[in-house]
Amino acid sequence: MINTTGMDSCKTTTNQEAAARHLLVIDDDALFCDAISNAGLENDFTIHTAHSASAGLALCHEFKMDVVLLDQHLPDKNGSDICLAILSCNDRTKIILATAYPDLGNAVEVIKLGAFDYLAKPFNIDELCFAINRAFKALELEQLAEVSSWKNRQEAEKAEFIGSSKAAQAVRNAAAIAATSRAPVLLTGSTGTGKTLLARCIHSRSDLADKVFLSINCAVLPESLIEAELFGTEKGAYTDAGNSRRGIFEMAEGGTLFLDEIGTLPLQLQAKLLGVLDDGMIKRLGGERSLKVNVRIITATNANLVKLVQQGQFREDLFYRLSVLTIELPALIQRKKDIPELCSHFLKGSRTGNICSDELNALAAYHWPGNIRELRNIMERASLLADKNGIFPSQFLRNSQAPAAPGSDTEPVSSDHASLKEMEKKHILSILHSTNFNRSRTARILDISRSTLIRKMKVYELEQSDFGLSC
Repeated sequence: MINTTGMDSCKTTTNQEAAARHLLVIDDDALFCDAISNAGLENDFTIHTAHSASAGLALCHEFKMDVVLLDQHLPDKNGSDICLAILSCNDRTKIILATAYPDLGNAVEVIKLGAFDYLAKPFNIDELCFAINRAFKALELEQLAEVSSWKNRQEAEKAEFIGSSKAAQAVRNAAAIAATSRAPVLLTGSTGTGKTLLARCIHSRSDLADKVFLSINCAVLPESLIEAELFGTEKGAYTDAGNSRRGIFEMAEGGTLFLDEIGTLPLQLQAKLLGVLDDGMIKRLGGERSLKVNVRIITATNANLVKLVQQGQFREDLFYRLSVLTIELPALIQRKKDIPELCSHFLKGSRTGNICSDELNALAAYHWPGNIRELRNIMERASLLADKNGIFPSQFLRNSQAPAAPGSDTEPVSSDHASLKEMEKKHILSILHSTNFNRSRTARILDISRSTLIRKMKVYELEQSDFGLSC
């Protein structure tokens, strides 16, 4: 903790490098200011002190104050008279007004002026520490909320189903209808057709757009963990359950929950999901009481649920509850007209420029077994490996016999080396090299979680030491 003192001359001195956060104490009692400086507060902020309103305001202009402990009765002005001036320097500042003459009416007026808290003197040091730390915590929560809101806006802007083909337009029209209600929606289609994107698109255009959007892939979780992830656990539900934990249904309260690969959900959990859809109640694993949840459900599958129902692997009643509105996403081969638009979208912000017509013709002639996901992967790889001659994604197509880029020594990719796994491995390795094996940065560039990246590195045996790089 750093103590800086600003007298009426507003001179400020520090005895070490200033911390990132700032607390200002404006009080004409020098002993009180000294007591605050030695109160044992959190040690990651600078403490400034001033003994008059004018000195305090001068410090507010000099530093970005996070919290101000303001005495009501100062030699030159009342503390309440400078609240607006303090906030004009930084509208996020949390002002705690302290007075030896508490008055409820005055407290209400000060809060209306923008003060965060009101303390009556005398108060003990624990009470003061609690108020100051609470103010800093409020600042942190406001920042987190702002960042979360910004991320939601960014994701909403990205949630656009690209394409001018009739098939793409039909999907967008169906999504617009789905966004007008909170009825369950079932998205069907092959892997890589954009089901997750469309789910987010529906959410961002609904009246829940400012609420949480959470997704979970039912196929990637072991059967023994899926119930706990969906519905949460009570303390002692199993050996390692030391504390109660909310499931994704509770975390998505008031928003949208996207359940991908719903066809893989175990039968016993299908019954619990049906109950949630019927009465909006869940029960945690190992719990006795039922909890009310308000969540909009969107599901997706690349399996034939009708066939699974006939085979007894999926509940018929659940199928009908989930498919109030069904949207089938077409394969990319059914909407080849959209390939130029998709390519342009994937190259947005890159320096590689446009794709020549020969390249677009080669992409249009391809059968796209991996659909849009494969196209995106190829465009990202081609963009990363582009040279002065341009971008040539066709050389990365499976079974491609496309010639190498003009002036390039790159050989055509043979069928033996163009599997999706091999392409993914090389793409991950390329990004790892570009970031000097910084896993966090690599994960952000690849748009995957750090844990997923580490898992893929283990699968592909991509360890830093294997490539002659030092730590």
